[in-house]
Amino acid sequence: MSCYLCGKPIPEKGAERRKSVRAEHVIPECIINLVVPKPAKWWPLLLDVHPDCDARYKAPRDQLAKIIGTTGPAQWSKEEFGLVQRASGMRVEWIGGWQRTPVFQNASEILYVAYLWARGCHAALYAESLPWPSGQWTSAPAPSFSSSSPDPQRDLHEARELTEGLLNGVSSAMREGQVDTVSLLNGAIQYNCVWVNDPDDTNAPWACMWALDLPGAERWSMGTRGRPIPWHGMYASDHKPQFASQLHVRSDDGN
Repeated sequence: MSCYLCGKPIPEKGAERRKSVRAEHVIPECIINLVVPKPAKWWPLLLDVHPDCDARYKAPRDQLAKIIGTTGPAQWSKEEFGLVQRASGMRVEWIGGWQRTPVFQNASEILYVAYLWARGCHAALYAESLPWPSGQWTSAPAPSFSSSSPDPQRDLHEARELTEGLLNGVSSAMREGQVDTVSLLNGAIQYNCVWVNDPDDTNAPWACMWALDLPGAERWSMGTRGRPIPWHGMYASDHKPQFASQLHVRSDDGN
């Protein structure tokens, strides 16, 4: 057994385990508590982690993602606005000359926590932890992209195309019944994923495409994209877990 945040082993028993292991929510309580009303009985997704890993990698980003992705700037308190501004380099810009819009200069802090949620769902589904580090790409319900080129509009367009392709792949797998799912609170929180690889390259790594619906995601995406978009992304692995769902992609020869 290993910590899904860092991939390193967790003691299985004894005093060392009691000292160095703690069960934590994969999807943070601050987001779970937004689901109202809750069913009388529901299953919390708790996994054992190193407390130091949770404090270093996940807990601070959980709160940041909750503030940004579920309420919106108009409802932020002064303290929440300050937290977001310090952590993400946020500034308010005039878009189109008439609309004041928050723009995040360092969105990586927000996006990275969603990847950690996906790592936790991977561990829950397949009883294994992803290696650390692992190649990954993550996007939010709002348009998000990384750009160091002289043409950020092109980078934004490419990010949108990647979002379309990924979500179309997950949707296709759902229609075919070929997804692996973690569902909490009667589907108010739902993670769907499917595995793909390149049929023309036997040495290519596997990739897991995932989508995560959380409270507030639809409202955030409707206000920025004009349609509902979940948190989403993909990560690489040198193998597909046993019994994991696979989306079959046609090769160049049509097979």
